[in-house]
Amino acid sequence: MSSTLDPTREPIVYAIGDTHLGLREWGPKGHRERPLFVADFIRWLSALPEEGFPLPIWNGHALSTRVLRRPDQLILLGDILELWEAENQAVLLSVATVSSVLSRVPCQKIYVLGNHDNILQAVKGLYPLGAENLEVVGDAYPASDTGEIRPLRIGDRNYIFIHGHQFDPVFHDRVGKFWPLLAPVRQAGAALGDYAWVFAALWVASLLVYIIYPSLPVDWLMILGLPLFWLPRLYMRIGWRSRRLFGGLRYNRDLALKGFVKWWAKVRQSKGIPKDVGIVFGHTHYMDWLELGGEKRYDRAMKPAESRLNESVVRLGEKRPTLYNVSSWLSGGGERRGVAVATAFYADALGPLFIGWAGESDVPSTPEWEESPGSSGGHAR
Repeated sequence: MSSTLDPTREPIVYAIGDTHLGLREWGPKGHRERPLFVADFIRWLSALPEEGFPLPIWNGHALSTRVLRRPDQLILLGDILELWEAENQAVLLSVATVSSVLSRVPCQKIYVLGNHDNILQAVKGLYPLGAENLEVVGDAYPASDTGEIRPLRIGDRNYIFIHGHQFDPVFHDRVGKFWPLLAPVRQAGAALGDYAWVFAALWVASLLVYIIYPSLPVDWLMILGLPLFWLPRLYMRIGWRSRRLFGGLRYNRDLALKGFVKWWAKVRQSKGIPKDVGIVFGHTHYMDWLELGGEKRYDRAMKPAESRLNESVVRLGEKRPTLYNVSSWLSGGGERRGVAVATAFYADALGPLFIGWAGESDVPSTPEWEESPGSSGGHAR
């Protein structure tokens, strides 16, 4: 069965990202992933009644009600699977937990690739997943066969869905062209597992022999080659933690805004990009709603970083982007504090929303909604 949208009506879209299924670390809980949170949200999607789900929202001025409709598309915004540093066993277990529930959602499923699951570039295409298919796409959705971005129109708005690592200086200024090499490095580390430490021990022993007994012949090919067997495994163990030392966009709003300007300067040149377009992305593990292109689009005073970004966008031309930065997990004060609320992006003909469905201490099978302050007239949880 082909996954196609009805061209006669406006599509209804939900998007989640950065779930990092399979990511585990040593500690009392043993993992940082939240497969049950994800499954809970997908169960709710699959059970949405035909009349929809009434949601109280704050529109910036008063409390009103929006009805969340059944999805036509569920867009996975990248880093859904942790394919850099997670063990294969953990990934398989998480996928089994979530995919069986995901198959029940009667809608088109789109998988946009992020930096932690870019290894799936080699398997782009359609895969059966329940009544509708799962489509694995590249770095952006929608896009043509040539890779040109073509926004999805919903109501009177246009949307582009990307993961968000496109804004990250870690990949452009530091890793650059070497970034694709991280996927095979991860494969090597996962393939050997903890047997890699045997090769590490042999390497240390060879060095000690050379230092203590310099007169003995040393096989330099072995000394130089052995690190190839254990360095990938070492990367899988310390990569997640070491990236905190070198910066990046995690919990760094100003750096994300700065990186966006470089990406936008190129993308905006495409004739397929309309004057007003929404950029839906994740990667930063942050939530943000930012309308650019002039003070009149704002209902409050701009902060310094926002003002600089706005000025840069205005200088580039008449096209006016709106940034919707959504993360599946929002913490109560840093990564170590745990998940405070699980969030998603929603869009229909009436406009976009941020929605939330669970907290750390209470994970209901049906989402519980509550009023929260708005941002640019459309934030709800």
